Amino acid sequence: MRKETIQIYKFEELSKEAQEKAINDRQTINTDFDWWEFMYDDFADRLGKVGIECKNFFFDIYDRTITMDEPSVEDSEKILKSFLTSKEQILFGIENEKIKDEVELKIYEEDGSIYFYYSNDEGEAEEELNNSKYRETINNKLKEKLQTFLKELGKQHDFLMSDEAIKETIIANEYEFLKGGEMF
Repeated sequence: MRKETIQIYKFEELSKEAQEKAINDRQTINTDFDWWEFMYDDFADRLGKVGIECKNFFFDIYDRTITMDEPSVEDSEKILKSFLTSKEQILFGIENEKIKDEVELKIYEEDGSIYFYYSNDEGEAEEELNNSKYRETINNKLKEKLQTFLKELGKQHDFLMSDEAIKETIIANEYEFLKGGEMF
């Protein structure tokens, strides 16, 4: 029978070189699972709050590209309020806090066209929103949101792949090592 004694080290007890080896050997420790899921769900919730529902996003974190399935408009009034400037909202007759009590507003879609109806003390009007401008504005704002989301994903991915984050994971999980930085 043969007995061997092995010394086991915590990460902090390793030499600088062994720590570097331990980190380098675990470069994907924070990204070898669906690390983006909570961000994905949060982004879908943020879109929902502005009246857009989208079930699937597709992104390539390495190429830094993102696409989404055809979004469906759940609430056109919410979208307009969320994506248009205050000036555009007034131009389109969207109520804001200052004119909330003074304006009656309805937005509706009929035969593929978006209409708004508004009335106040000065009269009433019904107009068709310029569908191409509406769609262009929404598409541009949606692209901005997708690009922002992609940047957030990129930052998170870069952090998770950083030596600092890998070290935090190793320490938090109390991994143990041999003298040279190999996992025990």
